[in-house]
Amino acid sequence: MRSEQRVRIDNFVRAEPAPPIRLTVGFAASSTEEVLDGVRTVMREIADGQSTSWPSDDKWRRSLPDWFVQSFEGHTMDEMLANPNLWDFGSWLDAMKQPGWDWWSSGRADRGGVVECTAHATPFSIEPLLYLLRTAGAENITVEEE
Repeated sequence: MRSEQRVRIDNFVRAEPAPPIRLTVGFAASSTEEVLDGVRTVMREIADGQSTSWPSDDKWRRSLPDWFVQSFEGHTMDEMLANPNLWDFGSWLDAMKQPGWDWWSSGRADRGGVVECTAHATPFSIEPLLYLLRTAGAENITVEEE
């Protein structure tokens, strides 16, 4: 059975506004559809994992796309500590287990794309989604909270 979040990932593709607390993540991209397709692919897996018993890191390595899993490789701990835009695979997964927000919708925007999320409360951790967007090719990412 698919979760509500998984249904929204697949069907809310016209940037439908999220209910309060609303998070709007905008971005630019040379290919908005490619970015959104990549992000939705990863988020479908995450939504499925959140609605069941959370899989092991090894299972995640097998189920997530190679382009995304490989983005975590080759960074030293010092590099990750010096650059807040880099993540360790296990840390990213831990942050996505219960990030404090749910995907609401996504779609094209004036100069790129947008992902709408609804936060359960503050604080929440939107940084893992920003990493996913950057890895998928998004640029000039902005986050607005309403």
